[in-house]
Amino acid sequence: MPKTKSIEEATSIIPDVVAESVVEKAAALLDTQLDIPTLSGYLVGHAESTYAANPSFRKKINSGANGGNAGRDNLYIYMQHWLSSKLLRDSNRNPRFQGILVQSGFSMGRDISRG
Repeated sequence: MPKTKSIEEATSIIPDVVAESVVEKAAALLDTQLDIPTLSGYLVGHAESTYAANPSFRKKINSGANGGNAGRDNLYIYMQHWLSSKLLRDSNRNPRFQGILVQSGFSMGRDISRG
């Protein structure tokens, strides 16, 4: 069975950039410092392993819909969800974090603004 290409090899999406943006957005929302390199590495690793193992996920990331932006936007959505889950797990479900991540829509990927 041929090895699946990485996200960056198969698309014009650079997962590291998406991951850093997602972690920076979470840090701003939570008004806290986060370990950007470590959390970004976690997100990229999770995305790449999911991409390699899951044809449905691969199809969503490879999507050229929305002027070619759907794949990137899907990756933002997934990474926001994964990061929210990790932050809540690692903080023993900190109620402040949970409230902010849920109320902002970040945990469900509804907030994909890059700023």
